[in-house]
Amino acid sequence: MQDDPSLPVLSTSGLYWLRVGILGIVYPLDERTVYATSLCLQDLLTKRSVYQRLGSYPRICQYFSSVQRGILLERFGEPVRKHLRKLYKQGKTPSHKQALKCELFALGSTIYKLWTTTRPYEDEPNDTVEDSYKHQCFPDVGTLPVAEIIKKCWHGSYTSADEVVADLILQPKPTNAHAYSDADDRPT
Repeated sequence: MQDDPSLPVLSTSGLYWLRVGILGIVYPLDERTVYATSLCLQDLLTKRSVYQRLGSYPRICQYFSSVQRGILLERFGEPVRKHLRKLYKQGKTPSHKQALKCELFALGSTIYKLWTTTRPYEDEPNDTVEDSYKHQCFPDVGTLPVAEIIKKCWHGSYTSADEVVADLILQPKPTNAHAYSDADDRPT
């Protein structure tokens, strides 16, 4: 299997690597962008799909574009650290409890997007979305199997991500209408 030949080719000649992992190498392109390669095309296609679907959420690297054998992503690192240090010196950093509540809220929105393939209030202007959140008005999730988990994230009922994971693990497995009742009936 080959990568899409219509994608541009990006040379790594002269680039140093930031990180080497089991799935590939990450190269810095500039202060804002990294080039993440992949050793396995199937892993690369999965990464592209995940980043494209997640969109932009706090603490999730934003996907910029695809290139041959890799993707271009937002770079976290020194610029973010410098900004956080500046906020800390100004006394503007949130408390650990506030930051955790924001992270768990974002996790609820991410779970929502994974189940619905859309962001909460995706077609609404930002000021409308912010106003809805301030007034604790959230999209209807009643038909989703993970509705209670999303609601608890959005309403600040969790105190840790471990609690979210525990609830997700306890979710009943979805029933498969096409499940086979007898192993002999399964296609070979």
